[in-house]
Amino acid sequence: MTFSLDISTKHDFKKVDDLLRRMKGSHVKVGVLRGTGEHPSADGGQTIAAIAAWNEFGTETIPARPFLRTTLRENGYYRQALLDALKAGLVHQANIGRALQLVGIRAAADIRNTIDTNDFPPNTPATIRRKSTDADKGNKDKPLIDTGLLRQSIQSELERST
Repeated sequence: MTFSLDISTKHDFKKVDDLLRRMKGSHVKVGVLRGTGEHPSADGGQTIAAIAAWNEFGTETIPARPFLRTTLRENGYYRQALLDALKAGLVHQANIGRALQLVGIRAAADIRNTIDTNDFPPNTPATIRRKSTDADKGNKDKPLIDTGLLRQSIQSELERST
């Protein structure tokens, strides 16, 4: 998610310049992050990130199950939280990095909740037969959940450029 901020405030430009200097290159990443690795039960050594992308956007044989985009679209919280963090940094010299971390943690939890609760297109009978989970857990026919590794791989990370 990207947004812009129009800095037409009553604050002096020295404070704005200081805030921008403190934030330079800071951003938070949320999702299945680089380096998550291979899925242990996937054929051909596919990475968890690749499996997440196939499910998010769909393929010729897998319907789209947009757990990332759905979460961002349904939660207006993130934009407002980021704007509040910028304002707090401008007015009170608050720690912008910590605010970004908190937004990332909340977004990761919301994405995991979307995986658990959303009504995605059902798995095919072949997928249900192939899944590795126990039938007792009720996950064999639940899209996006097999071993739980995709869900567990949803993380957030604060990055700062130098």
